[in-house]
Formats: sequence, C-alpha cells, structure tokens
Amino acid sequence: SSHDRLQDGEDNCKRYFVEREQLKSLRDTCQKVLDDNMLARILLPTASGCFFGSTDYDESYFCDLENTIGQIDEALTLPDTWTFEYQSSW
Repeated sequence: SSHDRLQDGEDNCKRYFVEREQLKSLRDTCQKVLDDNMLARILLPTASGCFFGSTDYDESYFCDLENTIGQIDEALTLPDTWTFEYQSSW
C-alpha cells in the first residue's frame, strides 16, 4: 500500500512527496486487482480496525479501486510542474 511504501508502515500523519511513477504503479496495481479479483488479498489487502470500515472484498471495495484509478488518471493529466503529497490519517 502507499502507506507502507511512503511511510515505512508508520501512521505519523506527516506529508510525503509522491512521484508520478508511484501514482502510476498504484493505478496499475488497482487495475491488476480489477482484472483478477483473486489478487486482492495479495496486492491490496484490506485492514481491520475501528476506523477502516469493512474488510470484505465486495462491490464497495472494487468500486473504491475504480475511483482510485479515475482520480490518479485525472491527477496525471495535470502539468508536470504540479507535485503530489500523501498524508495518512487513521
């Protein structure tokens, strides 16, 4: 997940620079899971906890992946001068 790759698995609520290649990689991973739903548990596992919501690999989970792909595609159309940040919030 982005959290693991950008923050070494630590929820510290700080902001982290995200490169366009990292966004493309996340988009591609989301697409792989949509193409083969059996990869969900391996590539993009859900997290349990009181703030995370459902841990089911259901219609809502796959809809979130589609939304993520759409948002990343839109972000990548922005000029190269734009930069991106990720901030976790549990």
